[in-house]
Amino acid sequence: MNPFYAEYIATAKILAKARGLNWDLVCDDQGKVSKDTRWNLTELVGMLPPPTLWLGQIGVDPVAFDKLNEIRRRMNQQPLVSGPMPQHWRDLYQAVFVHQLLVGKTKPQSAMLVAQGIRRLAPVAETTPPWAVTPEQIQQAYNAVLHSGDSGKLALDFATTVRNILDRQKLADIPALARFCIPYPTSESRSAQQQTETLRKRQNAHGGKEGLRRSLAERKSAAKLPEDRAFWELARTCSRKRLARSPTRSGSPSSRCRSSWAFGSAKPPACPWTGRDGANIWMPMGVRPENAAASPAR
Repeated sequence: MNPFYAEYIATAKILAKARGLNWDLVCDDQGKVSKDTRWNLTELVGMLPPPTLWLGQIGVDPVAFDKLNEIRRRMNQQPLVSGPMPQHWRDLYQAVFVHQLLVGKTKPQSAMLVAQGIRRLAPVAETTPPWAVTPEQIQQAYNAVLHSGDSGKLALDFATTVRNILDRQKLADIPALARFCIPYPTSESRSAQQQTETLRKRQNAHGGKEGLRRSLAERKSAAKLPEDRAFWELARTCSRKRLARSPTRSGSPSSRCRSSWAFGSAKPPACPWTGRDGANIWMPMGVRPENAAASPAR
């Protein structure tokens, strides 16, 4: 057993016991957990319902499981029978919830998205424990999830689970298993992968540079430009507003200086005026030469 896997499970069991959770879940032949032993995830993180989310299923994901059997039939492999996950995978599934909710402090909805990847990988592994999962099993599970939805969101979530749980926590003997989340060389798989990559770019870059450039080009199209009459009406409106606006703001230095000169709190500076004979005449600012005799002396 991988020592990191053993520590991951042991820590989760200690935290679950401290919260009064029953680790040995009782379920039927399809993996549905009994009401007496299921976990109330909403109460576990101290949230108030509604909604109330439960850890009430430790069986396979039905949608991905059907796609998995279709892939196995095309590969001349025996179809699998649905049922509860093996004990090691069940421990990992429950430990993911404990670490996500109690250690990572995430919400139940987010923890459930991460943990669902374990349910989709467990049937592919069959009797292989989590620490010994192979690249071929990762790829087969990824392609089953890839064909389970049209948007590509499930495939992104599955790859995130492999990257953040198996790889980052070093739970598997083979490192970097997320690099095997690749499509099979078929037209259907490649088309689904392209949809997934489009969704990834949109999530990581809010549409990406290509979408941004496309939007800007559409804004410059002739169909979105105003008509000639509307354009010139807008130009006249802007011109009127510009002319009606005061050339200086009330709080500008020049405005404050004019106010102080008007009330006599400051002496206006002198400025040169050119007389009729060509000589410069220095007069106080705001006083013209012809009004010099009428202006009071300072």
